[in-house]
Amino acid sequence: MGGNEPPRLEGYTQGDEETTPEVFEVSGSVKWFDPSKGYGFIVPDEDLPDVLLHVTCLRHGGFQTASEGTRVVCEVVKSSRGLQAVRICSMDNSTAILPSELP
Repeated sequence: MGGNEPPRLEGYTQGDEETTPEVFEVSGSVKWFDPSKGYGFIVPDEDLPDVLLHVTCLRHGGFQTASEGTRVVCEVVKSSRGLQAVRICSMDNSTAILPSELP
């Protein structure tokens, strides 16, 4: 994703909405992420529904996966299917639960 390109929503096509979706920043923790499925969810700190985190969003940010408990700041759009992360601003793994630590 180049610096001048708007964030892209997975499955979003130009005809889906009359205008460009509003992008806003959300902070939260990774609820779960399944690399084999290619997606997971973020629980926002604010009183918002869970945010879909797709592997393509992670890869655009230079990340391969996200562990449970990882703190994330991301840009989000609202679609007819809910909230979806479109850009990772930062990830802090200091609170992550690594796969080797899971029961």
